[in-house]
Amino acid sequence: MNNLFGIIPPPIYNISSIYFFSITKN
Repeated sequence: MNNLFGIIPPPIYNISSIYFFSITKN
């Protein structure tokens, strides 16, 4: 997973992080 996020640009990583956090919170 670290590798996958490593190739994703910072902006996209931020959105993905928030999106994933939202699911985890739910």
